[in-house]
Amino acid sequence: MLTTLAALYALAWPIPAITTGQPQPAALPTIVGTAAIEPMTESQKQAIKTVMQDAAAASQQAAFLDTELCNDILAEQIPALLRFLNIYCQGYLNSPAFSQLPAPLRTSIERMTAHAARLRDIAPTREQHPKQYAELYHALMQEKDFQQQYCQTAASIDWNRENTRNTSLFRFYYVEYLSRPEIRRLLASKAYRTKEKQKKLLNRALRNARFRLRNEHDTPAQSTPEEQAAIIRYIGQAYIAKELARLEAPGKPEEQPDIDTSGLPQDLRNQLENDQTEQQGYSSKTSRLILEKTGMCMEEHMALLKTQLFDLQPTREAEARRLLNLPDGDPDAIIYRLSLSEEQRKKLRNETSRLLLQDWRQNGIPSHR
Repeated sequence: MLTTLAALYALAWPIPAITTGQPQPAALPTIVGTAAIEPMTESQKQAIKTVMQDAAAASQQAAFLDTELCNDILAEQIPALLRFLNIYCQGYLNSPAFSQLPAPLRTSIERMTAHAARLRDIAPTREQHPKQYAELYHALMQEKDFQQQYCQTAASIDWNRENTRNTSLFRFYYVEYLSRPEIRRLLASKAYRTKEKQKKLLNRALRNARFRLRNEHDTPAQSTPEEQAAIIRYIGQAYIAKELARLEAPGKPEEQPDIDTSGLPQDLRNQLENDQTEQQGYSSKTSRLILEKTGMCMEEHMALLKTQLFDLQPTREAEARRLLNLPDGDPDAIIYRLSLSEEQRKKLRNETSRLLLQDWRQNGIPSHR
């Protein structure tokens, strides 16, 4: 169970994971001109951080304690992703700091939560209701875009980026706690072989992660700009190799990609070699070193790359459709995909990702250029 839970490393801020095309342009019900947005107070800025952290903790806790939900998320099952998204949105509303947010932001989050709940409910029968599903999805994305614009204008806060940071850090702190030698010994002991005992230990790890998320949110980078650039290049190459391997050989156990590490700091190179020797993916020790050297843990770097990949899919989908000889259809990408079979949707998603990843390998990752 713990191995499966740790695999949630790969899960990014969940909205991009359900993206099936660019949202169609439409006017927001309460869009505010930037000139009319009042700057936030310091207490409101702090409330935003608290609300984000509470939502991240609530959603991650739900996934870590529900093995079935966790497995379905990892399999990118749309109903599970939408259930997870709804838990995330409810986490905003349930935060004690929610009432301290500016009114326009509260209203937008409430609308987004309502859309998420309706999407969750309609997800199992979305093929029978493609237009309703697409309308709800576009409405949800409009609210997400509004939140990004509002927070950027009123507080210079990158809403999407901070959500990704909070979920990634929570995951990292959670697994780092479970990786401690004394905790691993407990898990290996006879006393902790029952589900009840394991759940108590998982809850302790979750409480620890929540505390550290509040108190260790900002970690300054402790390496030179050249070292940071080398680490970011390495992570980008590793992500590309990992994803292409997954697409080209589905079902094969994940291995650490064979990538040149000569430009990395020596201690990080040594740790990566240890990971490879032990035949595991990236350990929490590796993620800790990357956090200390770049200010971002491995999970956050990977989540940002995954989000970027999803966001850019519409730019290559037409080419992927042509290569797969798929028929023409509705101009709305969501409705179009719902008209395809499950197998065709999977092939289209994989082919689009493959085209993007190959372009990244040849020309570099856009955010790294």
